[in-house]
Amino acid sequence: MNDDPTTDELEREYSRTVRERPDDVPATQAVLCILIAAGLFCTALLDPALGAQLFARLTALISAPHELLPNPLPLILH
Repeated sequence: MNDDPTTDELEREYSRTVRERPDDVPATQAVLCILIAAGLFCTALLDPALGAQLFARLTALISAPHELLPNPLPLILH
């Protein structure tokens, strides 16, 4: 007997797996945002001067006019 799955069975299983899998990009972005926020918070507690410098650098990067895609946050917040 041949217990190997056929091509059609493998394709159906793959399609089902892909549809049921959560999207990795938003999850990765969320994790990075949480890590950056936690890092800034801890840095501000341990060394307020360094925390202020890092926050100023992050603010400068966010508001840079030469970005590839425009940042929607200023449009939403104002």
